Amino acid sequence: MEIRKNLLDHNNKSVFFAAKKKKKAQSSIELVMVVCMVSLIFSVFYTNMLQKNMNLKADRLDQNSRQLSYYIAYELNNVYVQGDGYSRNFTLPQKILDYDYNVSVFDNIVYVFIETNNTYLKKTIPINISGNFTGGLNCLFNKKGIIYVNN
Repeated sequence: MEIRKNLLDHNNKSVFFAAKKKKKAQSSIELVMVVCMVSLIFSVFYTNMLQKNMNLKADRLDQNSRQLSYYIAYELNNVYVQGDGYSRNFTLPQKILDYDYNVSVFDNIVYVFIETNNTYLKKTIPINISGNFTGGLNCLFNKKGIIYVNN
């Protein structure tokens, strides 16, 4: 009888320990699942924030480039309207939001070419232009209806 009692006690202990191990394994699995879910939620929010940040930067680049083309067209129109002999100095930024750019004028349209392959334009009044725009100080001079840039 005592042997049987010892055997039952031993079986009860092993059942108890097996149940305890099962609970530990279940807790570990639940912890891993919670960590995975939190990581997934965090990565979705992080990706969304990065996308919005990239859109904001693209919008700022677009706005600054468009403003630059309007500003150059305004300066050209102003020098032309003032008449022969008028000159004006104005400053252009070296870069637009850390991007290099070039300015060209064809067929009375100011083109701003950004290194991201974007182009922005603004129409001017019909004028003849000679010279190139540079980042920094630019000088415009009206001589008999022809606008000289940095000459």
